[in-house]
Amino acid sequence: METIIQQIRQLVENSRLDAALDLLLEHASSNAGLKDEASILKNTLSRVEREKRIGAMDFREYSRETVKISSAILDLIRQLPKPAILVPEAPAPPVEPVPIPPPPTPVRPYKVFVSYAREDEDYVKKLRAHLRGLELDGMITLWTDDQILTGDAWAEEIQKQMDQTDIMLLLMSPDFVNSDFIQRVELKQALERKVAGKNLVVPVNLRRVHLPEFLSRLQYTPRQAPVAGSPDQDEAWYTVAQDIKKLIKGKFEPTANS
Repeated sequence: METIIQQIRQLVENSRLDAALDLLLEHASSNAGLKDEASILKNTLSRVEREKRIGAMDFREYSRETVKISSAILDLIRQLPKPAILVPEAPAPPVEPVPIPPPPTPVRPYKVFVSYAREDEDYVKKLRAHLRGLELDGMITLWTDDQILTGDAWAEEIQKQMDQTDIMLLLMSPDFVNSDFIQRVELKQALERKVAGKNLVVPVNLRRVHLPEFLSRLQYTPRQAPVAGSPDQDEAWYTVAQDIKKLIKGKFEPTANS
């Protein structure tokens, strides 16, 4: 058991808190109280890591929280049973070290770019609200051009975001189809990157419109009716969010630079 305690201390010193808690839980099965406290710490660590990943926690707060968790782990290992001191009749065989699994490779959120006509700005606010759950789960980061700061070169910023995006959402409407900038820049590059395998293109059936043939070939969401014409728009937006979640989990890995 002393070897296990030393391994847990070493993991804490190397900031591998998740692996340290896994090892602690593995050897705390006979102590229900210790196991419960270690499980609570593991849930706390998962929350802290998730909030840092999505930007809800800055580095200073993250460091403070992980220091607290590290101290709590070192306190808990004092509750592990100590081995009895015996005089062996013969030298004990060497103890094989417990293999420690490598930490999981962090997966960055998928970058989602929203292409829309200015006339549909109110619908974008609804879209953002319904995709917030995916952002909080660390699955996506959503970008719209209202995030461009005063004084920024807006055309260059839009180009930069398109170059980094994984999924391009197209909010289909008469004004979207009628926008010269969308057709010349955003839509053109979205389809070129799709052909090159650099991003996916997801048309959102926002308002009823006759689409040009090259767009009508793409499967849109929701399929039943345009969002604006749906008797329950929240249900329609929920369908959009679920389709994006399935797309991420099903067949697409991000390829843009982090």
